[in-house]
Amino acid sequence: MIYETYLEQLKAAGWKLELDREPCELPQAVRGRYRSLPSVIAVFLINLRVLSNQAESAWFLTGGDYAGRSGSAFRWNEFELVSLEAAEDDTEWQSQIKHFWDRHFPIFLSVKAGYAYFAVQLDGPNPGCIVHGMEPEFEETTIASQSLGEFLGLLVQAARGELGDSVIAAAV
Repeated sequence: MIYETYLEQLKAAGWKLELDREPCELPQAVRGRYRSLPSVIAVFLINLRVLSNQAESAWFLTGGDYAGRSGSAFRWNEFELVSLEAAEDDTEWQSQIKHFWDRHFPIFLSVKAGYAYFAVQLDGPNPGCIVHGMEPEFEETTIASQSLGEFLGLLVQAARGELGDSVIAAAV
């Protein structure tokens, strides 16, 4: 599997890891919306069944999440839906929210220190970078890493307690 070394390091640091024996494709609606999602990221996610910290307060989204069959209390696009609900009848604001989420593919959720997520930025000045957003303004982000591989490396450091004060360490 892609990024196997990072997965083994996370497991050794106490993370729960289960690979999906029968990975499903991303649903057509997700693939259609996120056409520029790098295939290496899609393959990584659909092959996961579970990848979470021990407390289950931070986790990667999986193929089951995107297909709506994981049983998670959080939908893969939970924070977009929360933002749209907050926008109520403001169609301009709703349009801005949808435009943001069309360009940011969520891959990781955290409820450790409030609601937070990490997503792949699909266009703009840093396509492929991983951004971090949190409540209450989910659409205000900061760059957490330049790639999924770098993000996984930082996540391993955070899981080992080696990362210090960072958005990744705070989320896991």
